[in-house]
Amino acid sequence: MILLTGVTGFVGGALAAELIGAGHSVAALVRAENECAARARVATSLARFTDHAAARSAAEAMGVVVGDLAASGTYQHELFDRAGYVVHAAGCTSFAPKSEVWRSNVDGTAQLAKRVVRSPALRRFLYVGTAYCCGSRPAPVVHEDDAPRREHQHVNEYARSKAAAELLLAELSFGERLLVARPSIVVGHTRLGVAPSSSLFWYCRAMAALRQGPFELEDARDIVPVDYVAKALAFLLFAESARARTYHVSAGRVSSRTLREMLLALGWRETDGWHKTSARALGSLRPQLRPFVNSELEARQLSSALGACARFGEIGVQCFDNTRLLAEGFPAPPSFAEYAHVCVKSSGTASLFEQMVDDA
Repeated sequence: MILLTGVTGFVGGALAAELIGAGHSVAALVRAENECAARARVATSLARFTDHAAARSAAEAMGVVVGDLAASGTYQHELFDRAGYVVHAAGCTSFAPKSEVWRSNVDGTAQLAKRVVRSPALRRFLYVGTAYCCGSRPAPVVHEDDAPRREHQHVNEYARSKAAAELLLAELSFGERLLVARPSIVVGHTRLGVAPSSSLFWYCRAMAALRQGPFELEDARDIVPVDYVAKALAFLLFAESARARTYHVSAGRVSSRTLREMLLALGWRETDGWHKTSARALGSLRPQLRPFVNSELEARQLSSALGACARFGEIGVQCFDNTRLLAEGFPAPPSFAEYAHVCVKSSGTASLFEQMVDDA
């Protein structure tokens, strides 16, 4: 049995759908008022990737632990003793300096890991981190062993908390049962586009519309679709003889594309021009954003979100090396340019603000 956290999130939901579709028995830790509400949340998440009837049926059949990741009382449930595989994909993805980020991403990870590490049934604990645990001044091409380091500075609390969680897990006695997967920038789905979630597609669209961002046109962007990430996580979960403990789930050198190629795929025209600008400047573009939103408040919130995302762009990463994953026999992902048209078509008439709010 596989116990999954984060099933109501974008990556976790895609992984749950992948595992259930392959016939695996999946249980989920879900934050909700009661079991009925928890199953409803699971069904809603799964329905983003499959039909509603199948999603409801899967949610009803699934084992469910109702609780908060960081609350010690959550871990009395017997499913924690029965799980042979645990995938920890839950976390607070806010880029704001909120106390909930650390509570969920570090304290919650500690509670879960300390509960299952002693289980004799456990065969694999797969932690879903982020490639951006690399710190604020990495090399242009980041390798798995480059991070995390205790001395690293990070662009925000989210990245800092994910790095801290990895360091915490390394100190526990998981041995070879622990694997860490670090997705890069997850945008869209190769078949469903952004229908499941706008997942930073709004940020790409905003740069194309504004004709500016924290990059040069020839800078590489490392973007992967969520269905590729889900398949890679499932692959790593059952890898009996993994050669390493940490893997980038990323576009790498093979599938990363330049910003120019990405923007062209989104409908930007080279004659429109391009201006490299700072995260701080992007965070104050309310007048320029006003034509794309319905109110001054939306323009202000969208501008603030752009600035927060752009801080990651300023650290200078071109791509996250993925040769470890490819060496295990897993295929390279499609480039963003190959499925961008699916994302554009599925975005419909949603405004930039509406897609930002939908980002999950």
